[in-house]
Amino acid sequence: MKLQSLERRNPFSNGPGAHAHEENEELFDVLEGVMTLLAGDDYRDAREMA
Repeated sequence: MKLQSLERRNPFSNGPGAHAHEENEELFDVLEGVMTLLAGDDYRDAREMA
């Protein structure tokens, strides 16, 4: 298992296109706004938590 930490700010950006990481899992912590993720065939909105 690999651990990688990234901080990314995407104001008004589409971000990367749909892709998969076969050997890694991802965890997102949305600090502000909404991030739309593709999970399988479903799009899901991840929002900041209070």
